[in-house]
Amino acid sequence: MAFKNMGRGILYLPMRYNSPHMEAASNPLILHQDGEIEQIKQSSSAYIKVELKKKSPRGPAVTSGVEYELLYWDNLWVSAGKKIATENNRITFESIPQGALFWIRSSDKSYQERPFLYKDGEQIWY
Repeated sequence: MAFKNMGRGILYLPMRYNSPHMEAASNPLILHQDGEIEQIKQSSSAYIKVELKKKSPRGPAVTSGVEYELLYWDNLWVSAGKKIATENNRITFESIPQGALFWIRSSDKSYQERPFLYKDGEQIWY
């Protein structure tokens, strides 16, 4: 199947309908500005420490005292655990699959979340 006129610089999560549910059709992918396609797949043997400061780009910072849940994509959203943000407005999760697509959500139900990658200690939003 071929898709034409797709937006560039965008993260895609290909899905298909398998009655009665939607399921992943492939790994997430990024169609870069130059037309290169990058598949996002977490490692099954390499793990990292993830320190998070924000819930979304240009959006709210992590707030101390609020509980957050980090999820990663493995053909569905898998919880990596829940933690309460520290006084320095950060959350650290240990032993997280390297190279995964992430999503962080908060217990305060403020829905300004976006998926992101974590590279070289930085959140990269899509």
